[in-house]
Amino acid sequence: MNYVGLDVHKEYCQAAILDEKGKLLEEKRIPTNEAGLKHLARSIDKGSSLTMEASSSFYVPYEFFSGRGYEVKVAHPLKVKAIADARIKTDKIDAKTLAHLLRADLIPETYMPEKPIRQLREMISHRDGMVNMRTQEKNRVQSMLTRRGLKHGFSDVFGKGGTAWLKSLELDAMGRLEMDQHLGTIAHLDKMVDAIEEEIFAYEKVFPETQMLQSIPGVGRLIAITLMAGIVDINRFADEKKLASYAGLTPSVHQSGNVDRHGKITKQGNKMVRAAIMRAVQKAIVKETKIRRFFLRIEKRHGTNKAKVATGRKILCWIYFMLKRGETFAA
Repeated sequence: MNYVGLDVHKEYCQAAILDEKGKLLEEKRIPTNEAGLKHLARSIDKGSSLTMEASSSFYVPYEFFSGRGYEVKVAHPLKVKAIADARIKTDKIDAKTLAHLLRADLIPETYMPEKPIRQLREMISHRDGMVNMRTQEKNRVQSMLTRRGLKHGFSDVFGKGGTAWLKSLELDAMGRLEMDQHLGTIAHLDKMVDAIEEEIFAYEKVFPETQMLQSIPGVGRLIAITLMAGIVDINRFADEKKLASYAGLTPSVHQSGNVDRHGKITKQGNKMVRAAIMRAVQKAIVKETKIRRFFLRIEKRHGTNKAKVATGRKILCWIYFMLKRGETFAA
């Protein structure tokens, strides 16, 4: 059996291969593709253990070695750094460090959901990208109107009536071409967002808990399924504080002697869950519920931004107990 540390990059992987006694058998650099990974597989024993840090590139080797008779562990990059902080960092050193930590069973693993859930997360990210592109196009249209001093009375100028008005505007040839192209792009992105949302909503069958979460003011279908895509199983969190920490909504702590200083939120967690819960906060605080009352109480003492973060953390705590107990939100 071998212990393999992989320092994964977009174009290549640096591998360090140890034997059971910790002796370095081989170091090699391979392309991050199927041919390179097959070459690595031929160099190690079947049933070997591999590890790599979670990154934007680790999915290729992870998918290749998972389910092929190898043990694959994905390391949490920040926790690995805390264990093995090195002044000198190279690909070879990182790969060897990972291999030695793996052999010593000191890899701080990050949670890896099953492939269907990873695909759901990818779809949610893709949908967010499409929405951001659409927002950029809408901003360009608004900028066109501002430059030409054109005003309107629509609550949503991109609704049915507003779009008809935009199409009817008397503009110069270049302005008309620019406007039509922006509107065409927006319409195309609308269809793309609708199509991806249809695929995302199919996962409500996988997560029936989404119905329960929608009893919370501000939480609709998309936010509910996004939250469950991140949480997956509430039982993997020891308590509500762990869930809030997972979302990066706990304050940072700087400790010196007997003094604890609490700073801004860590933001070291699941960005998808954090973004979804903050969208829910934005919607919930405009309605007269206990969420709004909690927000206003904190806002009075600490300001709007801190109140929003505290409200998001509070909603996550409620979600924890709702999922644990199988209860709907108590308004």
